[in-house]
Amino acid sequence: MAEVATIPLPSAPKADTPKAGRARRHRRRGFGSVFKKGPSWFIRVRPGKRDVKRRAIVRRAGPTRGHAEAMLETLRRQADDQDALGLKPPPAPVTLTEFLRDHLEAFLGARHTPDTLRQEMVRLRMAAGFLGPKPMRDVTAADLGDYVTFLRSPRPRPGTRKSGAPLKPLRPASGTTVNRHLAALSVAFKHARDRRVADGDPVGGVARFPEPLPPVEYLPARAFLRLLLALAPADRPVAAFLYETGCRRGEAARLDWADINLPDAEVVVRTSKNLEGRHIPLTREALRLLTALCARRGPVRARVPTPVFPALRAVSPGTHWTGADLLSGAVPRAAEAAGLRVHVRCHDLRHACGSALRRSGATDPVIAQILGHRPPTRNVTWRYSNSIPAGDVLRGVRRMASLRAREAGRSDYLAAAVRACRAAPRVAVGPAESAKRLRGPTSGPTAARHARRQPSPDTAQLPAAE
Repeated sequence: MAEVATIPLPSAPKADTPKAGRARRHRRRGFGSVFKKGPSWFIRVRPGKRDVKRRAIVRRAGPTRGHAEAMLETLRRQADDQDALGLKPPPAPVTLTEFLRDHLEAFLGARHTPDTLRQEMVRLRMAAGFLGPKPMRDVTAADLGDYVTFLRSPRPRPGTRKSGAPLKPLRPASGTTVNRHLAALSVAFKHARDRRVADGDPVGGVARFPEPLPPVEYLPARAFLRLLLALAPADRPVAAFLYETGCRRGEAARLDWADINLPDAEVVVRTSKNLEGRHIPLTREALRLLTALCARRGPVRARVPTPVFPALRAVSPGTHWTGADLLSGAVPRAAEAAGLRVHVRCHDLRHACGSALRRSGATDPVIAQILGHRPPTRNVTWRYSNSIPAGDVLRGVRRMASLRAREAGRSDYLAAAVRACRAAPRVAVGPAESAKRLRGPTSGPTAARHARRQPSPDTAQLPAAE
């Protein structure tokens, strides 16, 4: 008897489950989405194959949802053409100005402090103005070489004086400054390469300038007293604080009274240049200085940010210069008026703290902890000395204070700065008042006002010349 072959009947189609329907709708929609952040609409796309890990790309579309949906539809059609024909459409050219506005500013803002971000944006905007409408894909190392030549040559300063005379031309940039411009451009092009806006980093084909690190000139306490007395009374507390603690100028400007622990004689720096905080023990003179500032401060409202040095945040009328910028020019002029043989900048007060710590016998980890330096990445021996025993930082600060007291010949070597704090009027500082306060006679926009300033009565007590 012949066997009858059984033919299996086709199974009935399975009903669409909600999950399967969502998956098909997702495939039909494509690979992107739109979202709103602030006043602008953005798109988020994940190009490439769906079975591999892909990196999302976010682009700014426009002020309305329609702009975002239109851009997303255009990218979806390009992806469909690429899958069907195997062709990749040419990307739209993007200039450095557009990339800086749409992507790079937010990228850098999440990685730098506000002061560092402002400096980086100034450098990148200057480079964007030089490159003009040239797309980032077409920028070569030769173009950046021309930009280096532009920075190294004197160039006219825009604007005129009140008398109508032209301003002095800008000085040629130093090799270190040019290297900072190239480093900012390298970050921009690498980020553009990750977003497929540029093909590579042309900065690698530009030679960098050597940056020698000369030894820091030591500023003894007796010489600093002469510089301190040559400063205006409003500038003395800030200069004395920088000299005693080794803080950066921007760190002192961001310092709030909530960061000052007078009972424990300690200052907390919450945000530094490298986005890391630290605790700085106070010397006896620094504690006296801050105590006098606290007594002058007056009552403040609770839970209101109150800066320790509000003059550093104030903006001079009619200019964009802050008090911190004006202090940078006041310190060299005071050093010249005091007759110091070395050129002293505002940042040299920080170097003076590090030099005094080294002369008092502090180790490298202790100095790095006080000044907020990052450990060297290639120094393996740092791993074994990075563990600082409890009390070493405080002992190092006390030895530094003893060294300076011996150099000055007196224990209260910051008496002039403390007197300046006590002589100032008692003013209650609030958030609105702190933005309006200026530093008295040092807040003028020109250096002529500083040159006409009469010497302080305290200059009669200047110590003998070094």
